[in-house]
Amino acid sequence: MHDALVGIVRLHVTGPTGHLSYILREDTGGNGYATAAVRQFLAHDRTPRITAEHRVGNPASGRVLTKAGFVATTVTDDTVRYELQNRLQASDKRW
Repeated sequence: MHDALVGIVRLHVTGPTGHLSYILREDTGGNGYATAAVRQFLAHDRTPRITAEHRVGNPASGRVLTKAGFVATTVTDDTVRYELQNRLQASDKRW
């Protein structure tokens, strides 16, 4: 799979807050690519506050966010919302 796009990490910034989102090709799951990509993204970004969310039915995304330093803040019927904690420490983690 050399030179193939595996996924995308994006940050939509409004004021001091950014909302992180990412998507990976379905056939790449379980290899740690999402966690590595999010950590690398955070290592190069200095947005003061970052949030993220995932569907309740996608617990793998919750594990990715937790490994990257996010903490769940709100759970609704269909969505789990997160906020990055310890902003500087989380961005300094290496994979």
